[in-house]
Amino acid sequence: MNQRLTQQDNQADTQTDTQAQTQAQAMSHSHLSHALAIVQEARSWLGTPFHHQGRCKGVGVDCAGLVIAVAKALGLSDFDTQDYTPVPDGQRLECLCHTHLQHLPLEQLAPGDVLLFRFDQQPQHLAIAADHLQSGLSLIHAYLPARKVVEVRLDARWRQRLVATFRMVAR
Repeated sequence: MNQRLTQQDNQADTQTDTQAQTQAQAMSHSHLSHALAIVQEARSWLGTPFHHQGRCKGVGVDCAGLVIAVAKALGLSDFDTQDYTPVPDGQRLECLCHTHLQHLPLEQLAPGDVLLFRFDQQPQHLAIAADHLQSGLSLIHAYLPARKVVEVRLDARWRQRLVATFRMVAR
């Protein structure tokens, strides 16, 4: 009888493991299609001129506006704020990211994720991670020095500025 119970327990454990693997695969497949849509929408903004607090594709957008507009276009969020200066309050920006996005460990960075960067002491810049056309990762962002939305490789210079990584999730 004990042997029969042990076999049933093992079968139940195997069934639970299989169900967990199936759920993880479905979630990763779901996240993959979700991430591809985010990257595709972000790329549709390439070339849009930089404009502080802008939200209009082809007309003007800033780094926060790009993330907000992509999330809105995909029905992931209706959040917006224009209560910030050209050099935003880094603590408030990070707090808004933690409130409206899912925080991830930096090691889990993947295409479609939102990246928070610092140039000086505090975080003050947002971008969307993408798969670089040649290899590795890139970032899509409204970048004032370029005066438009651009896509650049996520190289060592950008990685050392990276403060946190977030994922857009439907709320």
